[in-house]
Amino acid sequence: MSDEEGAKNTVAGLNRVKKIAEDHGVTICIELLNSKVGPPRLHVRPLAWGVQVVQAVNSPRVKVLYDIYHMQNHGR
Repeated sequence: MSDEEGAKNTVAGLNRVKKIAEDHGVTICIELLNSKVGPPRLHVRPLAWGVQVVQAVNSPRVKVLYDIYHMQNHGR
């Protein structure tokens, strides 16, 4: 799927659960993977994509988890 469609779907899904997280003081993190070397069949995107998604959800309880291990290219 395209970046735009993936972002739209991700925002829609997070919007469905963000109120529950806000009401219970739970933080939902989306973890990004390296967009050049990622597992097949997963929507993996760069940091800017994740930031745009989180900004669109507009909740203090939805954040990006930046995992350096998963964002590096593993020497490939």
